[in-house]
Amino acid sequence: MGGIGYSIDIEKPSGELGGELTLNQFHYSVWERLSGQLGYLKKVGNRITTTDYIWSSAYDGLREGEGGEWSASDTELSFSFRDMAGCCNLSCEASLHWVWMAFARLRDRLDRGGWRVVGPNIELGNLLVRGPSYPLVYVRKGMFAAVRRKAGQPLVVEDTEAGFGDSARVEWSELAGKDRDTVEWSALTGLCQCDLCAKYRTFWQPVKERYKPLDHLAAARAAWDLLDTGAQAALEQEACGATAAWTWSDRKGPPALGVLADWLGERGAQLPMDALAGMVMSRGRR
Repeated sequence: MGGIGYSIDIEKPSGELGGELTLNQFHYSVWERLSGQLGYLKKVGNRITTTDYIWSSAYDGLREGEGGEWSASDTELSFSFRDMAGCCNLSCEASLHWVWMAFARLRDRLDRGGWRVVGPNIELGNLLVRGPSYPLVYVRKGMFAAVRRKAGQPLVVEDTEAGFGDSARVEWSELAGKDRDTVEWSALTGLCQCDLCAKYRTFWQPVKERYKPLDHLAAARAAWDLLDTGAQAALEQEACGATAAWTWSDRKGPPALGVLADWLGERGAQLPMDALAGMVMSRGRR
């Protein structure tokens, strides 16, 4: 049985903050605040994960004195999600993504009861642009995790996996129309389309920068094809490294990415900056 998770760094400065909490109580407090963000998950497709899975994982993780699965020490708290022998592949990926995004948003508001969160330092904008390992999408069948396209390879081949659900595989041949376009957008850009990311983008992006992804799908296809020619391989590599390190507090992105955007735009493949950023980072994954 496998699973995924992450840890946050904590400390307990002597004599600070007051209202002492035990380690387990603080762990629970952090989870309570993070899980409060799940209220933004409105679509029916989320229920495959939010109806039971994520809460059962937290219950098993936080049990005090009974061997709770989420470890805790004076320096670290963990949050993990099991795939239940392959029966909850989507739910474990979605749960980790949502909790990690919530942590990025609430990072400076989690201190309590003599405990302080000290790391990691992550930027919400960076996570929105980078996207999770498997971007979440909504189609008529519900929510599933999209598989990113790989540089130099065709997107659609007979029986190619487009994504997966809990103990379910979704192939490109099963998708059509808007569903197919929706999945292709995330496969090309790596951008997640879940409710939580959509809501957080309204906090992060000015109104004038928001857009409908499918309005730019043709440009995304063209941009990918142009990058696959290798005509700007060195610039793409430079843009990828600079983009990964960019905090995105400046939403214009790094200069190298801007140069690449101009080159693509001159060839009819102009993309919103966050979509191009997500694309080059997705293409740069190994």
